[in-house]
Amino acid sequence: MGWIYTFLAICLLIGLFLQLIGISKTSPLWILILPFSIIPFHQNRKDKRLLQQIFLEKTWLVYLFEYEMLTIPFVGWNVLWSQNWLYGSFTVVIVAFLARFQPNVELNWRAIRLKHSWIPPSQFEWHAHFRQNGWGIYGLYLLTIIVGIWHWAGFIGIGLVTISLVGCYNFCESQLILKLDHQSARGFLKAKILSQLFLFAKFIAPIVLWYIFRFPEHWLAYLILLFFYLLNFTVLILNKYKSYIPNESVTSGKVYVVMTLLGMLLPYFFPISIVLFIVFYPKAIRNLQTYFYA
Repeated sequence: MGWIYTFLAICLLIGLFLQLIGISKTSPLWILILPFSIIPFHQNRKDKRLLQQIFLEKTWLVYLFEYEMLTIPFVGWNVLWSQNWLYGSFTVVIVAFLARFQPNVELNWRAIRLKHSWIPPSQFEWHAHFRQNGWGIYGLYLLTIIVGIWHWAGFIGIGLVTISLVGCYNFCESQLILKLDHQSARGFLKAKILSQLFLFAKFIAPIVLWYIFRFPEHWLAYLILLFFYLLNFTVLILNKYKSYIPNESVTSGKVYVVMTLLGMLLPYFFPISIVLFIVFYPKAIRNLQTYFYA
């Protein structure tokens, strides 16, 4: 699985790099975004305490070397391509300043609690997941909107937002909650899927409307992609209930998540989500029936 993730990450980074090269000729300001993308990584490094013990007061030099090595290829290409030495030099300085900044090891951006008032109280899965990963999901959400300023293909970001919600369905509720308002497996699963799809549609609606407004000529492609994203989201739910065990974590799904991710990012893999839906739905029904009729 590590090789698959690495391959996908390389493809995405190459695509992003080529896209940034294309826009740097007319808009070199993009390079200034690069230093600030390092902040979440720097703030949440797992090796900060170890590096402080090894290098004592020289820890920032390790950070400086790592971050500058990451930044210089982009900066160098941008400078050579757009001949804008000012932005390139300014970027290197900002990165050096961030490396010199030594935040408290215990400080974490998750300590700042976000209020998710748009999530109904009944949607306990979303509340639990957003309490743990809200900053990351909102950051990805905002990035998808920003990319839409430049290119219509940023709509694929909704697929990544969908994958980021997989954590909502990694833990199974109790059997009491399962049978609280429903008497049959089919009735429960239908109501669950519809309520979750409505919340998901409400969550991504601003991105969908933004892209349709920004690139109206691609509205049909967006509707087709949106159909598959909704289908993929449904598969997330079905994956949980086909493996449902009360009060237990869902252990299945790594291979399927990779397959779903491929279906989101590569158009010719879209049928994967249809196949997964057809396979998972009857399995979820059969598994839930064992608890409803126990």
